[in-house]
Amino acid sequence: MKRLIMVGLDSVIPKFAEQFIQEGKMPNLMKIRKEGAWTEAIPTYPPVTPCGWATIGTGVWPSTHGIEGFTLHFPGDSLEASHDGFNSGFCKAEYFWEVAAKKGRKVIILKYPGTWPHRMKNAIQIGGNGGYGGRRNGLDITHSMCFSTGNEKEVKKVRLMEAKGWENLSSSKESPFLEVKFPFIPDREGKGRVYYGLILKSNEEYDALRITRSKDYKDVVVELKQGKWSEWIEDTFDVNGEEEKGVFRMKLMDLSPDGQRLRLYVSQNHPLHGYTTPFELAEELYRNLGPFEEYTGPNDIWNGWIDLETQWEIYRSHTNYMKRCMDYLLKNKEWDLFVLQCHPIDYAQHIVWAGIDPDHPDYDPSKRGKYWNYLGEIYGMMDELVGVALNHKNDDTFVVVVGDHGHELYQKIFFINNLLIKEGLLVANKDSEGNFIVDWSRSKAFVTGHVSIFINLKGREPQGIVEPGEEYERLRERIINLLYDFKDEETGIHPVKYACKEEEMIAWGLYGGGIGDIVYIMARGYDSGSAMRMEPNSKFVGITEEGKILERTKILEEHTSEHPDFSPFAETIRTLFTLVGPGIKKGYRSTIPSRLVDVAPTLSYLTGVSCPRQAEGMVMREICCEG
Repeated sequence: MKRLIMVGLDSVIPKFAEQFIQEGKMPNLMKIRKEGAWTEAIPTYPPVTPCGWATIGTGVWPSTHGIEGFTLHFPGDSLEASHDGFNSGFCKAEYFWEVAAKKGRKVIILKYPGTWPHRMKNAIQIGGNGGYGGRRNGLDITHSMCFSTGNEKEVKKVRLMEAKGWENLSSSKESPFLEVKFPFIPDREGKGRVYYGLILKSNEEYDALRITRSKDYKDVVVELKQGKWSEWIEDTFDVNGEEEKGVFRMKLMDLSPDGQRLRLYVSQNHPLHGYTTPFELAEELYRNLGPFEEYTGPNDIWNGWIDLETQWEIYRSHTNYMKRCMDYLLKNKEWDLFVLQCHPIDYAQHIVWAGIDPDHPDYDPSKRGKYWNYLGEIYGMMDELVGVALNHKNDDTFVVVVGDHGHELYQKIFFINNLLIKEGLLVANKDSEGNFIVDWSRSKAFVTGHVSIFINLKGREPQGIVEPGEEYERLRERIINLLYDFKDEETGIHPVKYACKEEEMIAWGLYGGGIGDIVYIMARGYDSGSAMRMEPNSKFVGITEEGKILERTKILEEHTSEHPDFSPFAETIRTLFTLVGPGIKKGYRSTIPSRLVDVAPTLSYLTGVSCPRQAEGMVMREICCEG
């Protein structure tokens, strides 16, 4: 009976991987390329994390499995309403490993997007409720945060004051001391807790932060110097009226010698339990491997809380945990199919792309090598995961490396809803809190999700005003022409590369009421998906107060590469599918890309598992030896 280890690397780009192989940064992937089969893979449309990983696991197109984006629109809901595209309950198709588990095969799933809540009770699962695409882990006691005297985005402002009322503070110690409070307020319901900070002085300069659980010098949690991480800190928090243990660490990013400036970064505070199936596995993993450091998103660097080096330290810590966890599970648990997903390549490309692409305005040729090396470090870290997989391979085991999409240059945001406002097709006003609210009684069209424009159609939408038939069709033609006609006067480029009616997208696996009436693809360098994305239960986004239609991106402040609305056939939007194992052609390289929809049928065939019942892809027989 054949076994399988699948390493999912979010956003791995074949062209980049090959370059890093040549530079010696990916020796394990090089081994697979030499000993097995290698093909580029065409992603789903839209080419985004939830759609791609759902298609890889199920072998069906987005509208078939129902995961059509980071957020989902359900017919009958207001066009402003959205649902979480990572919720496993919304996936209408079965994964190939669910089929295997039903047949008695031993399955282990590690941090795979879209698998939370866990649907399998007869398998091992870790995580799946992760922070992808700007969202945070819903299990966190507290998300990562920053306490600062400065004005960084979304910081928790703190004041430094003269220390008063402290116990066990020797009068012989240099003074004056400064104190500060750090309130940890749970992101779920709860009372939280307060930590106290005592800023210490030596040689007439403030140079250390001592954190305590009370105003007692001896009740110490950790003492930090600038630029240093704490060890992991375990503590108990009140969450939803119950005590829950969590674990986190801190890094003192800034402490000025004069005691006027302080910035303390706190990692994700992840619970010690509740993220595994079976439940008791979490305790076993924590005892043997340490804490599950799940969150690696770039929001904290965008906010100015941390620097690039700290972000990469987080990636290293996360990767090391994933390696330990993978190795431990493969050694100590029964398995036939082992599947994991790891996200840092995606985030790293978002962060450094402007530094490696001459077409971005922030590109500096003198720094190109630095940013390329930063990216190479991440590809190298992911190669270490491949190495763990190869260490557990035997003659009956397939090792697979697959991505969900690639990346492309993102130099300008295209606010399509602002364009619709300018044309009188969308009307929005501010509420008392300053949020834009759509006036549906006067709005005919609206952009939401990544690639879709919805018509406010009478009889279909709750407050529809556009008549079906001739008015509807004229409006769709008008909007399509509007998209094609709009030009960036600064560059002379038309940001929209392709726009069509939804029925023209059936061959791409998009159909039904969730995808919108018009679908578009953006030209290289322009993205609207990020601007139009709506987080579940959030206020409406995609409208700016200034009414601007185009806005330039800036390196280390926001994404400078994207993928949600670029052509899935573009070179750097294509991703990778490569594998080695029994019966696979040695050194085979396909000149024709495969499709993500073909992955699940192929892996089912190779491992002798029945194909998922809704599968729409095909078996890639060309990678197999004859007979």
